[in-house]
Amino acid sequence: MKNRFIIPVELIKNKGYTQKNVNDDVLTTTLRRVQDINVRPILGTTFFKRILNGVEASDLNADEILLIDDYIAPFLVAQVDYRVTNHIAFEIRNKTVGTSDDQYMSTADRPDMKDLRDDLSSDAVVYKGVLIGYLKDNIDIYPEYKEFICSFENVSPEKDQGAEPMISFI
Repeated sequence: MKNRFIIPVELIKNKGYTQKNVNDDVLTTTLRRVQDINVRPILGTTFFKRILNGVEASDLNADEILLIDDYIAPFLVAQVDYRVTNHIAFEIRNKTVGTSDDQYMSTADRPDMKDLRDDLSSDAVVYKGVLIGYLKDNIDIYPEYKEFICSFENVSPEKDQGAEPMISFI
């Protein structure tokens, strides 16, 4: 399985809450899963593959670069921050799963972890809504998003998801 990423791992460490000393192996695994599980359904498989291929070939157009820089990257950073909290607090070993500890820092307790994860989750939800809203507002400039190929393997974009418009009773 070849790892191809929309954003570099360094961006997560520079723009997110994840510290620079977090193991890159943990972050690459988390980033790969977040792209596949969270971004692919938003973009749809056709557009997702175009973005990955464009990053790899360095042939993204200006609209795709803007989409990545202003919408996909913030969502990925927030979602990886959210997902990685469990993966750096716990270690899966051959005989057990346990919490890891540091000589300078103790592992947060469950209520604190829940508060942090709730906060990080709400950030990711907002960025997801903004990303989907932007794509819906600009559907005509992304042909792979507008006219996707749907099959058993390929998923269609989540065009009906995202933040609901605010209702005013004033």
